Amino acid sequence: MSFSFRTTLKFFCYLPLFLPVYSAAQVLERFPPGQQYYRGGWRSLDKEMKELAKTLDLKPCENDGERYIMSVLVNPDGKPNFVKDFDTITIQQNKCAYDMSRKLLPHLKGWAAASVDEKPVKAITTINVIPYNLFNERPKITERKVVQPKYHKGNSSFHYQVKHILESSLSKNVDQRRVVLAVKISPEGVLENVEVRNIEVSELSRRKLIADIKAIKGKWTPATVNGIPVNFTLVLTFQQNFNFELEKDKFDNNDNTYRGTF
Repeated sequence: MSFSFRTTLKFFCYLPLFLPVYSAAQVLERFPPGQQYYRGGWRSLDKEMKELAKTLDLKPCENDGERYIMSVLVNPDGKPNFVKDFDTITIQQNKCAYDMSRKLLPHLKGWAAASVDEKPVKAITTINVIPYNLFNERPKITERKVVQPKYHKGNSSFHYQVKHILESSLSKNVDQRRVVLAVKISPEGVLENVEVRNIEVSELSRRKLIADIKAIKGKWTPATVNGIPVNFTLVLTFQQNFNFELEKDKFDNNDNTYRGTF
């Protein structure tokens, strides 16, 4: 059977946002999927930062467009450490936001350690500090420049691998059958989830199809909005075309030898 495909794109943006951070080998470079770095999630963190901005009598930045992505090492006891940033150019361009993030960090107490095999471990996460949003009820809306995620071997290579998995998984040769898959790429560049949207398959087959696609090896560069990594869902549409050669091979392979008795 053969498939053709076209891709439509959707993205879902959450705050705070995360960047891939590289660290020493004994420290997780990111929190494991599904684990929260802050008790109550980002909404709780956002609320606490707004309250602290008032309590600490911090002042808004002159430039409303400033923002700083702060890397935080969360220790097994839940205490945070600021991770030194060597990007001096970005710091200089966002000095007010950078200074504000350093003032806020010691007062944020809701950090939750990452765990591996049910044991707390050191892990790095990042939080997006946007001073304007800390002092205003409505977030600042700016023009969005969206860049879609990129597979390290090229998106066409990823599409080909998914196509091959589909060809191996679908047993029925059906003409013009459309298969729609939603593939979620996280802000850390991790293929987190696969959803089969429109075909009837058994639960076992569905799980195997999803597992095989999630097992595709290779790194992703995450999608960005205005340079900030975001969650992004690729919606892949494949079309199965009836394959006459496949049907011919099935017929030729049938054993039609007479097995009757005399």
